[in-house]
Amino acid sequence: MPFKVNWDALGIATSVACAIHCAVLPLLLSSLPIFGINIIDNIVFEYCMIFLAAAIGVYALYSWASALRRRDPPTFALIVGTPAFLCTVVAYGLNAFLSYAASFWAAPYAMRTLGTAPAEVGFYVGGSGAVSGFLGVTLGGMIADRLGERNVAGRTWMIAFGAIAPVPFLALAFTATNPAPFYVGIFVAQLLASSGLGAAAATTQDLVLPRMRGAATATFFIG
Repeated sequence: MPFKVNWDALGIATSVACAIHCAVLPLLLSSLPIFGINIIDNIVFEYCMIFLAAAIGVYALYSWASALRRRDPPTFALIVGTPAFLCTVVAYGLNAFLSYAASFWAAPYAMRTLGTAPAEVGFYVGGSGAVSGFLGVTLGGMIADRLGERNVAGRTWMIAFGAIAPVPFLALAFTATNPAPFYVGIFVAQLLASSGLGAAAATTQDLVLPRMRGAATATFFIG
């Protein structure tokens, strides 16, 4: 019996793995100072991480899209060749960029500018990141579903909200002169930024055929 790939199962597994990664990695990085590991408070490490992530992302996106175009032209047409799909992926990709950048720079900023102890930064920034991410995804998904029932474009409103609403709270956090408003601003900003995740993922699923949902999920997380 020939082996057949279950693309839906693969898409679900990829989604779960990415969700775990998105929740654990920021928490892990921001909690390193608790264990006396201060590699994130290093300008060389910061630039290396930026360029490494950019290079891997560009290579993964180009090679995967090229393979998809040769292997499955209809799926390529509905995913890569559909402006609505691409705009949704890019929009949430920029949202994620905002959220990860804030998470990455939060600990160095608190230690360098506010003079906060590494252990305190790890506890408050790492802990609040996990809580705000969970609350934002859960509440944002529920609101997006309600909006989607009322208007065909309802979910996209939630994506736009998740990109715009965190900005003033990020400004509050990164202009703070003492730790309290910094921690509050980071928590609220990350909660609002993560509120668009469920809406963006659901929108990409609505734009493709059922058999293409695994590939659509993979494209969404690559973006």
